[in-house]
Amino acid sequence: MTGDRTAALAHQDLLAGRYLTAWAKLREAGGDRRDDLWNTWFWTLLAIDPWGEGWPVEAGEPQAPVDTLASAEPDGLVAVADLAAGAVAAGRVVVLMERHALPETRWAGVRLLPALRRAGATHLAFETWFQDPLDRARRERVVRARTAPYMFEPSRAALLRTAIQLGLELVAFDGPGDPAVRAAILERREIPTDINRRRERWMAENLHRLVTDRPAARVVVWTGGQHAWRRVPDYYSVPFFDSWARDPTMAAVLADLSGRDPYCVGQAVVRDQGRRAPGFAGAGHPWAAAHGQDAVLVHFRGGPPRRPAWLQDGRRAVTLPARQARLVQAFPEAEGPEAVPAEQAIPRGATAELALAPGRYRCRGVDEHDRPLWQRSLQVRP
Repeated sequence: MTGDRTAALAHQDLLAGRYLTAWAKLREAGGDRRDDLWNTWFWTLLAIDPWGEGWPVEAGEPQAPVDTLASAEPDGLVAVADLAAGAVAAGRVVVLMERHALPETRWAGVRLLPALRRAGATHLAFETWFQDPLDRARRERVVRARTAPYMFEPSRAALLRTAIQLGLELVAFDGPGDPAVRAAILERREIPTDINRRRERWMAENLHRLVTDRPAARVVVWTGGQHAWRRVPDYYSVPFFDSWARDPTMAAVLADLSGRDPYCVGQAVVRDQGRRAPGFAGAGHPWAAAHGQDAVLVHFRGGPPRRPAWLQDGRRAVTLPARQARLVQAFPEAEGPEAVPAEQAIPRGATAELALAPGRYRCRGVDEHDRPLWQRSLQVRP
């Protein structure tokens, strides 16, 4: 079976909530060793078990030299929240980036959004082509796997859940504005060879149109990787990533279009330097300057794979018995059967360890074919 076909079938399984079935397809096809399956493989591992099976995948991305970030200042979440909130209050577009292979960057977004909302943020622009699924999620208050790309991954779903709970308006900003070009790409009739360069401009044009048409809007943009960098450093010019390194980024194009730099918050990782809460680097730091960032949230990964301790703030550790299940899941009870899990994990021994915000959940364990073995309700108290 071709890589495209395997990836498509696995993606269908993920959209349907058949996580272990998707993983089995990819594993059988050698997804961990094949470039044509790698993207689907790593999103699957992050969705199933980010602090276990998904832990190693971030090492596949280019990394800045560790010594430039190891001395990051403490209390990074507080520092970045204060600075970004000030930018929102001043009327600047604030661009927050995630590192796709690091779920803690999305959980950091969950922590940052309330401060930005209090500062006056009105919109969250999300990296997706389609507005209708976002509108449906906001209207029905249910985050589904089809709401946006890779939304089957729980930390990504948590971002939209938080935005909806805060009352932020959701805006799709990816994709061309020209309906004919959009249709040609979606139908695979015409995919430009320079699509990355065009895409960076499309995204910037869509954001510029949003803030021009709605002068009172205070926009926070959530996007991946280099789109949020105003400059791309030399270390990113390696195979697979080099095309992105050559093109002006969305943040740089937006600055040109608007005549005002967006406030850009980067996220980075330091490995093997000990485990601690996220740190902070300001605009004058070499890493921030090399990437054109106003602030950087620095994550530290040390020791054996483990959920970062700071993720327990505002959430509760929950231990559930596996009872023969291969995957244990917790769904927000109010969102119904189509919701993306709030969290899930592969059991280690006789139990599975989850971390859940206060609320009611429908928990279940499934076998290797994603068939439910047991189900129970759970109330997580503040």
